[in-house]
Amino acid sequence: MKNITLEHFEQIEADVEECCALLDTDNHPGLVQHWREILERDPSDINAVLALAEAFVLNSQYQDSIAMLTPYYRQAPEESLYAHAILDALFAMGKTSQDFSSQSENPDRSQTCISFPCLLDISILETKIYYKPLWMMSGLS
Repeated sequence: MKNITLEHFEQIEADVEECCALLDTDNHPGLVQHWREILERDPSDINAVLALAEAFVLNSQYQDSIAMLTPYYRQAPEESLYAHAILDALFAMGKTSQDFSSQSENPDRSQTCISFPCLLDISILETKIYYKPLWMMSGLS
């Protein structure tokens, strides 16, 4: 665990104030830059990763959000926050379940997969995302 110092708390306070100011003025490009800088300071900051992904979505940079999140998701597929952020970007692009490939078309189930209870089974294979509602997998249809 990190040692938290007064300087650290002051930096957090300044970061939050800047973030709020950027959001209040709908300065989404500035918000993307803000979170990039924070992530550069601490690449292990999961909150900064997710905030940058959200900033990309607000700035209509959906593919950038997905591209940035994919390595994190592949490293920790059990961390549902990454998958949810990827879905946020996809839905912001106007994607629906009709836009995804059927899981039965997935040629290799050994690739990274995640399941959301009662929601989705998602596999990311290179640039293609496979989707299938879990109720279809469980025979509850």
